[in-house]
Amino acid sequence: MGLPKTVANYIGLKQKLEFVEDTVIHWAGGRLGPPPDTPKCGFDNSLCPEEGFHGYAILSFVLSSVVVILVGASVFMYR
Repeated sequence: MGLPKTVANYIGLKQKLEFVEDTVIHWAGGRLGPPPDTPKCGFDNSLCPEEGFHGYAILSFVLSSVVVILVGASVFMYR
């Protein structure tokens, strides 16, 4: 860490940003450039496809199937 350095100057009359030569900007996360304007999946996750069944959904399906089979077998054996 060091002292803050000027990396760019904004010229208001020209509405222009001029970067200082031979100055490196240290972006967060080790990036080589500025972060994107929007997240990769969008702000509401609408740009990323949904994944298939999650592990918990598959596990609950298997466990509920086992319970149904056991209940059916116990009813059959009880008669």
